Amino acid sequence: MKKRVAAGFLAVLMGLTMAACGEKKEEPKETKASEAGLEAEMEEAAEAAAEEEEAPSAEETPDAAEEIPDTAPAGMAFNNLSGTWIPESSADLRPFACMIENGEGDLPFWGVSKADIVYEAPAESDITRIMALWQDWPSIEKIGTVRSARTYFAAWSKEYDALFGHFGCSIFAIPMLRTIDDMDGIGVDMGSETDEAKQKQSPYLEDTMFFRDPNRSSVHSVYTNGDYIEKTLEKYPDHYRKTVKDGIGPRFDFAKASEPVDLSADPNVKDCIVVTPGGYTDKKPWYVYDEDSGLYMRFQKGEKNVDEYYGEQLSARNILIQNVDYELYTGVDADYDAHNYKNIHTCGNGDGWYITGGKAIPIMWSKSGSATDGEQTIFLDMSGKGIKLNPGTTWINIVLNENKEKTGIYESEAAYQSAK
Repeated sequence: MKKRVAAGFLAVLMGLTMAACGEKKEEPKETKASEAGLEAEMEEAAEAAAEEEEAPSAEETPDAAEEIPDTAPAGMAFNNLSGTWIPESSADLRPFACMIENGEGDLPFWGVSKADIVYEAPAESDITRIMALWQDWPSIEKIGTVRSARTYFAAWSKEYDALFGHFGCSIFAIPMLRTIDDMDGIGVDMGSETDEAKQKQSPYLEDTMFFRDPNRSSVHSVYTNGDYIEKTLEKYPDHYRKTVKDGIGPRFDFAKASEPVDLSADPNVKDCIVVTPGGYTDKKPWYVYDEDSGLYMRFQKGEKNVDEYYGEQLSARNILIQNVDYELYTGVDADYDAHNYKNIHTCGNGDGWYITGGKAIPIMWSKSGSATDGEQTIFLDMSGKGIKLNPGTTWINIVLNENKEKTGIYESEAAYQSAK
């Protein structure tokens, strides 16, 4: 993690307002880049589905603390996203970030249990959408279902110098997508009026990077995997850079697995066995701490949230609750206004929670500059010190400030059930 917390930063941060920085509202183009514009199913879908290997059976939780050695095993290297170990061949790759829907027609998730970092944020209406990131993406056998991009997810992907996979976008995301290496299955016309813009235009990648499940409806049928991503990079070597930029190190300050983070000494600590992100009213997700594994197991819709392909319940070693401001994009036309597209502020400063090891502490976050510059979000405890994460998967749940008081931090499952 870049150490940019200077002396006196806390005083400045606490004096800042909650105003977010600049995702500018640009005049949208006439092109309506939405799910309604999905192309017909690719001709090879049936063949690809037939060749797909049978999903692996459920395994024991793979990242329990005692199973992560402090030094790299032979042939392995440090994973900058999770603080664990991955094959050396994947360590210098650009991470792959992918848009995945959490709507009823798109479930279950595929490949998300293997993600290093997962962002979940409100989208239209009361649904949430997620963006999962993998460092060792060549090993991932199925990711999906892949859906369309939103501005704020693209901005977060840029913090990681990630390749950004999606299938279409809202028109409001186009200015942001022009600034990143996005991998779009539709190849939406981004208004390539300059040579520079033309160079940033994503190719039409449906037949290269994505495949479909012919047994699902068109909008909910799109998937990718490590082989398809690799094939796309080989086909467009001049368009997509494969390796991460020099100077980009670990995303967070990670503890050793043998010396896990213990939040007990923080003066603001709370016992936290169950977590519920505020305002997530559609699937109503919650996390329950499992002391044996040190993981927060994820549930939604009243049941375990399971990765269909890998047969594993989704889990997190660390949970970050990031409270943010937002506004609605309005004044375009009645159709777009009716969808309540959100302009979530990814810059500025705010508060939230850091949760790990059965404990929770309040935190602050800050991101300077603009959404398009790729500056990383800094997470601090209330004394102004950068937080340290345990190695493993991190879920970052984005909560709208209007709902932050609804976030639940419960000391026991009984307390959670009593509050329901």
